Amino acid sequence: NGTSWIEEQKLTGTGGASGDQFGVSVAIEQDTIVVGADGGDAAYVYARGGGSWNEQIKLTGSIGSLDSYFGQSVAIHEGILLIAAPYEDTQAGVDAGAVYIYEQVNGNWTETGIIEHEDALAGLKFGSSLAFVSHDKVAIGGEDSVYIFDRIASDTWRQQEKLSDVDFGGAQGSNSLSAFGNNLLIGKKSSLYTESSGVWALQDELAPSGVLPFKYGDSVELRGGTALVGANLDGLSHINSGAVYVFNRNNGVWQQGSPLLASDEAQAHAEFAFFGSSIAAKDQHFVVGAFGDAETAAYAGAAYVFEDRILVNESSSAGDLVAEIGGVNPDEDLLNFALASDPSGNFEIIEDNGVWKLV
Repeated sequence: NGTSWIEEQKLTGTGGASGDQFGVSVAIEQDTIVVGADGGDAAYVYARGGGSWNEQIKLTGSIGSLDSYFGQSVAIHEGILLIAAPYEDTQAGVDAGAVYIYEQVNGNWTETGIIEHEDALAGLKFGSSLAFVSHDKVAIGGEDSVYIFDRIASDTWRQQEKLSDVDFGGAQGSNSLSAFGNNLLIGKKSSLYTESSGVWALQDELAPSGVLPFKYGDSVELRGGTALVGANLDGLSHINSGAVYVFNRNNGVWQQGSPLLASDEAQAHAEFAFFGSSIAAKDQHFVVGAFGDAETAAYAGAAYVFEDRILVNESSSAGDLVAEIGGVNPDEDLLNFALASDPSGNFEIIEDNGVWKLV
């Protein structure tokens, strides 16, 4: 239920250099994590194996404009990886921006296409934020707008809608925009939009109690009944170390939970870590980027992996009954249960190498 999170691993890129800003964006799907390092115009892909996350490949874009900020936004869904370079210089002009498409070909991550805005202008910064809505639908942020693209062919994406006057609050990066089902969570005000009959409309805004933290909403992540909002200048030991605010939806109402902090938040190298600059979630794992972490080098960056020990069904809605893992006999490796909203459905929770998974 998002109340018990355990840090699992801290990632740093091979050959990390000062100014790389590793962790400025993160994305996760099953056993794959992608971490952007836009200061080095790169993105790193990690694969899970042997109980740990291992670096698989370092990616760079084919256009390769100097200071394109390749990796400022990343997103992955069902084997398709998107990496944005919002300051890429294209035929449309300087800093028009582009989004690169990667897929696995013969087991290797390979660039298979580029999405550019049809009416792009210089300074659009197309790709400053990214979020998959579905396998064939993606939301792409630009200056003060969000563009909804549908895939109409294997290598062709076309704009279907534009959300104007969106408040990103100056935030740039994947997680200033997040999608789950027919919902979009956007920017500084953590504005929640819902799509109905092809039309997106504002439904709610999530804010913590008290004074709004510094850089609140620079990163957001929405997964089922949990929303996480980064405030990368907030913190406990250092004002610039960063924090992530957690909201859980109960009976249709969003309620604030306990914030997440880095395990080494009190250390000197975390003073300007900007923990919460990016967030990604999948199943029971959350990844939080801290592009300013200085453990290996100044602003080399880091990413923290958290594990939620209590599973929540991502497809469930308010009022669904979800099994309590704490009540399971540890000697058992299988639990059958049904959702209250779908009594005929049969779901299973299985234990795999010490991790409970919903199947």
